[in-house]
Parts: sequence; C-alpha cells; structure tokens
Amino acid sequence: MFGVALTVLKNVLSHLPLRQHCAYPQIVALLRNKRAHGFPCIIGILLLLPDPGRATMPGIVPKPVSMMEGKGVFLLTPDTAIDADPASQETVRRLKEALAPATGFEFASPKGANSIEIRKDPSAADLGDEGYELNVTPAKIVIRSSGEAGQFYALQTLLQLLPPAIYSKQPQEHLCWSIPSVQIKDQPRFPWRGLLLDEVRHFTGKETVIRIFDFMASHKLNVLHWHLTDDQGWRLEIKKYPLLTEIGSRRLNSPVLGNPSLSDGTPYAGYFTQDDIRQIVSYAADRFITIVPEIEMPGHAAAALTAYPQYGNTDLPNYRPEVQTSWGVHPYVYAPKEETFTFLEDILQEVIELFPAEYIHIGGDEVPPDQWKSSAFAQQVMTAHKFTTTAQLESWFVNRIEKFLNSKGRKLIGWDDVMGGNLSHTAGVMVWHSFQYADPALKNGNSIVLTPLEHLFLDLYQADIKSVPQPIAADGLNSLETVYAFSPIPAGATTEQIKLVLGIQGNVWTENVEDWLKVQYQLLPRACAVAEIGWTPQDARDFGDFEARLGYDLQRLDSMGLEYYGKTPEGSPYRWSSVNIKSESSAIDWPITGWMVTGPLPGAGHWQVVPGEWNVHFTCQSGHALIIEKVEMLENGKAIASDEHHAAAGPGYDNNEFRLNISDVNPSSKYTLRAWVHGLGGTDSNGYITVSPPNR
Repeated sequence: MFGVALTVLKNVLSHLPLRQHCAYPQIVALLRNKRAHGFPCIIGILLLLPDPGRATMPGIVPKPVSMMEGKGVFLLTPDTAIDADPASQETVRRLKEALAPATGFEFASPKGANSIEIRKDPSAADLGDEGYELNVTPAKIVIRSSGEAGQFYALQTLLQLLPPAIYSKQPQEHLCWSIPSVQIKDQPRFPWRGLLLDEVRHFTGKETVIRIFDFMASHKLNVLHWHLTDDQGWRLEIKKYPLLTEIGSRRLNSPVLGNPSLSDGTPYAGYFTQDDIRQIVSYAADRFITIVPEIEMPGHAAAALTAYPQYGNTDLPNYRPEVQTSWGVHPYVYAPKEETFTFLEDILQEVIELFPAEYIHIGGDEVPPDQWKSSAFAQQVMTAHKFTTTAQLESWFVNRIEKFLNSKGRKLIGWDDVMGGNLSHTAGVMVWHSFQYADPALKNGNSIVLTPLEHLFLDLYQADIKSVPQPIAADGLNSLETVYAFSPIPAGATTEQIKLVLGIQGNVWTENVEDWLKVQYQLLPRACAVAEIGWTPQDARDFGDFEARLGYDLQRLDSMGLEYYGKTPEGSPYRWSSVNIKSESSAIDWPITGWMVTGPLPGAGHWQVVPGEWNVHFTCQSGHALIIEKVEMLENGKAIASDEHHAAAGPGYDNNEFRLNISDVNPSSKYTLRAWVHGLGGTDSNGYITVSPPNR
C-alpha cells in the first residue's frame, strides 16, 4: 500500500514547482517519517499544497479604486528575486526592510523562479504622485508608478495581501507567504489624509509617535497634525527661548482622569528636543508622512506667557500667567505689540527649520476677547487700525503671522475660528465645529481640511456608555459607523470649491488619554475608517463591506502588536499574552483609573473606583494554562485589597474567580490591578480578564 501511495504522490509532485513552495520542508519531513504510511500520508501532504485556481483575497484597508482577482498565488520564498530600475532602489530597500523580520528572507537572488519587478513609469502619471498599479501572477509581481510615493503605497497594499503575520517583528516559521493573483489600479481621493495627536494635555513621547507612523503608513495616511503647545504645556524645544521648555513644559498638577474637578497633586512635564524632532521628522518622511506642527496663537498661550510674560497683556491688573492645571479655554492671549511678533516669528523660524511641511498650523481657535478688551494697549492698537471688534484685531494678528510664513515659503492653516474676520484667501482652514463652517471658507476661496467634531473627533466614546463598558473618554459618541459615514464634500459645493477640499483628519485630543495604551484604544479601529474616507472614492464605500474587511485588518493590528477597542469582549486592555508570561511567578499590571466607569455617567462626572467587592475572572483563549497565584488592587502603587489562592485559566479550567474587597477610595488616587501568575507547562498562554466592579 505504501509503495502505491508513494507512486501516486510522486506523480502529483512532479507537476508542481515544489521546492519553491513554502510547504516543501514539511512535505519532506512527512516522507521521511517512518510512521507515515499509505493514503493518510498522501492526504496530509496534499493538504499542504496550494490549489492554483483558488486563493483567499484578504480584506484591504483602505479599499483600492479598482481590483480584479486572478487565479493562483505568488509564493514568496528565499529565492524570490527583486528586479528594480535605478530610480526605484529606495523602494527595494523599504520592501526588504518590511519583509525580512517576519520571513527571515534576504532576497539576495539575482534570478529566481519568480520575481518582484518595480519600475518608475511615466505612463502611470495619470494616477498622480501617490497612485500605482500592482499586478500579481504566480510568476511575477509588477509595481508601476510615476513616483516613489506611489511605489510606497503599492508596497503597503502588497503587504496587506500577505498573511497578517508579515507585520510581526519576529521570524514566523512554517508559514506560507502566499499572495493571491490580482490586478490593482489605485490612487487616493484626497491629498490630506491625516490624524491629530495632542501632546500637550498628556505627553506620550517619541516612541508613541513612531508607532503611530507605522500604523499610518500601513493604511496610507500621510499627515500627522501635531499639537505641541497650549495652556497646559509647551512641548517643543526652541533654542532662542529656552524657558519655553524649562518653565512652560511643566505644570504643578493635572485633573484626575474621569473627575476633572479634582487635582491629582502630581507635577507633570515633558517635551521634545530638537534632536528628537529631527529623528521623528526623518522617520515620518521615509514613510511619506508630513508632520504639520501646531504652535498656538494668539490664544491658548498661558504656558508660553508663563515662561515669557512680557509678551502678554502686561498692563492688566493682577497679570500673572501660569501653566494651566485644568482643561478648557483660559484667558491668556498674546499682546498685539511689535516685540510679541518678533518673539513669535523667532519661534516660527526655528519651527520652519525643523519641519519641512508646506503648512504651519497656528491654532487661532477659542481666543477670549476679555484681555484685549481690558488692555489699554490693545485698545490703542484697535483704534489706530479703526477696528471696532476684537475679531478684527484677531484677523489682523493672524494675517501678520501669515505674511511672515508666506515670506518663508510656507502657508498658514488654522481652525475655523480664524474665519471670524477678514481672513486672507491663501490661508488654510481646518473645519472642526461642524460642516456648516466649510461653506464660508470655500466661498472665501480658502483650502479646507474637514475634521468635524460630530464625526472625526476620536477622543469621544465609541459606543453608548450606558450599555457598553469603555475607558473614560470625552463626552459624546462617535462610533465606528458614525466615523465611516462621514462624506467630506459639502452639499452644494461647486466643481471649483471641491478642488479646495484638501482632505480629512481624525483627532485624538488627550485630556482623557494619558498614555500610549489609551491612544491606541481611542485611535483604533476608527482610524482605519478615517483612512478609507481619505483614500477610497465615495461611491465605492460601503460600511458592511468595510466591516468585513476590517475583520482581516484587525489581525494585522494584532501582528503589529497594537491594541484597539473591541480586542477583548469587555472593551478593555485587560489581556495577557506570551509576552507577559514566565515559567516562574511574575506580576502583570493593568490600569483601572481612566478605564473603569463605575459612577455617574458622562455629563455628571465620573468615578473610576468605588468601594465594595470587585470580581476578577481570567479566560484563556489559546496556549498553555495560566496559573494565577494572587490578585491585588493597588492605590498609588500600594496594595489595598488582595485575594491570594492558586487557580488556573486554560483548557478545562474556568473556576478562577478572585474577589477584592475595597473599603474606602480616594477619588484623586491612581488605581491599578495586579496579578501574580506563571505558565503551566509552557509560556505561550493568551487570554483576557473580566473585571466586574461593584454594582452601583
């Protein structure tokens, strides 16, 4: 029987380029296994072989403009050759750097059984600088574009066609790196496909920004709007004015997450050095991401004026600016005097030297008129220019700054509040209040970026907090479907006005977003929807189709090591994985403050922790069992409740309830859940924790 089976098997294999197939080592191992025999052996081996006529098409996000599926698959192997013209060598470098960590392949073969061909092709100019053609057959992958950016985005699509594990930073053994045959012709809908990260309220640092760039690049997002200055801190080193960071980056305390009327009593500081900025800008540029810095003026200036008070309205009674320790709008604005403009132009000069972006964002929003109304000097300026309102003074201020930026070859962009007076036609406007603010900007001839609060503020809740547990967020609701439903072209816009729509942007403000973990939960997966809004034509978008593709995309986020809302059934970050588990006892911490809403709902204030019995349950999803030894609740790092007994989570183990009785809480304290655990028979355990606070 075995001889007959082997003969049949050889006949099958003789018609396949098996040595080029990633299953070849496994097939050889089966044949050499003396225990393998007969038709079961054949069946086991054939299951490893691809069906050349069938391939599963992964969900691509954002959806390409045009895609036609073919037959068969391209098998990426160590012998795959990369063939590129001299103008495409940077793309080759990027491709090798993207593929090598997970595959372990060096792609050094000058000739292979199959190849990846990369060409700059002037005939593809109709697709624009960021457009591309990607054709995959079993024998060859061909990438064509008129420019390097288009090649880069073709690579991002190519990576999404591979198994999600391609994004892993660790070698992935025994995986078949197959790419389904397909013809794609693609280009973006808008040139501005952005996200905003606020560094002022909470400073997340260099590593966070770099991780965001990795996600952005993979989803063809190309602008980071970086909010670096405000009343609560100044986060950018300016060499000529060192006190901006020595003094302006520090505040005495911050509001308590979830209960902003209380102080946490902890000093807060942090800023980027200019060396940090250069590294970050370079990293972004290599991924075709532009960083648009926001340097707030004329309002939101308390931190800067704390460092250099002479540039404020010094003639006011009790003038004493301080870095603000609460959120919201504060009264300190720059004084409209010549030395102030010199100060701001000096700052902007250094900003221009650090950031090559076409646009510099100056904020321009929420400028309280009180100080200008009360300042005798400001009133003199208004009289001299025959201004009757502070809105006119603000426009004059903004226009002066714009002239300086224009003289340096840059453009000004501000929030839609800058439309309050006589705004220059050449300034950009970022529409955030609501869609209706786009109309006057377009009629004035201003280019616009759409980022309305009711669709694209990603610091709001993602589901109804009354029915779905979520980490504490800004009041309001922007679900994934709400974000995706946004259509960027204003109703009634003319053909010429549509040309003024630069694109869209999702915003992560950080009043309730304290660290990288929370950034991920607020950003993802809603930023995937933002990416599709910015790239895919309106008539090709469908939420049901997007949801289906998103299921595959979430696997990519998993391989990237990213967290996202909905990753656990509880919508929380209470997970463990093989990264956390050791064979001996070790502790894992999870945040409670900022993540558990256990008191009044939004609008009436939050409480993160309440007294009573908290229940903690461990659910193993894969791998070996987890042994839990002890669970604690920490208050400012000190254990205040503990349940110590051995229990297991894993196949056949589910009885592992831990109870923490908390008698008293301090609303200003920080609470953390800690578990002491180890693996049973292995350290590859993965799972999640259900944390049930006392019923209130």
